[in-house]
Amino acid sequence: MAELMIPDGAATRYDFIRGMDEWEGWKVLAAKGATVLAEEVAGEGFNPEPVLDVLAEMGWITARWAPYHIRSWRGDNVPIARMDFVRLPDGRWQVRRWKAGWLASTDPSYEEIKPSDWDARVAWSWLNEHGAQDHGDMDGWRIQRAGWFVRAWKGPLLPVRNAGQIKRRRDELHRYRVALAMAARGEPVQPERPAWMPESLGLDLDEIEALDLAYML
Repeated sequence: MAELMIPDGAATRYDFIRGMDEWEGWKVLAAKGATVLAEEVAGEGFNPEPVLDVLAEMGWITARWAPYHIRSWRGDNVPIARMDFVRLPDGRWQVRRWKAGWLASTDPSYEEIKPSDWDARVAWSWLNEHGAQDHGDMDGWRIQRAGWFVRAWKGPLLPVRNAGQIKRRRDELHRYRVALAMAARGEPVQPERPAWMPESLGLDLDEIEALDLAYML
């Protein structure tokens, strides 16, 4: 295997993996696609942060999945790492995709509404075939579903919104519940269902309230 170099003109990805029991310190891996070009245990004295700063200046995208695993992709080689599927009221599917390195506030990299004859089961089948093999698999897909909403992460499940965004959604859900109760008593109110929880999801309010909104909807 070739000697590890950063940056390496052939590499499209670097992994920085903190040793648990197998080795001491950090292991650094350079790859092109699925092919490992070089691998080296840099040891306890290695600090990946200056290397990551240099890569960022060169346009590389970094995702910190855990304190023990950091991955950087070359800017023109960033893979899709999250996909959302939601069925719309007219029966069509909206599909949104995010590239690796996305944050809770990141807009999708791609967004489209599929034609009415698009079969979502083809997507589910592909995701299942490429599912994560174990908890340490950072390349397999992990899927969660709530009614007619499906979200898939490549690598670990990461929250899609921050605490403030979650609180706002909980508050909107509560106000909607209160307005429904008032309308049921004959009071002159017009309940407005929050846009992020359309009826086409096929979920009732109790089911929505039970979801972890850090990860779903």
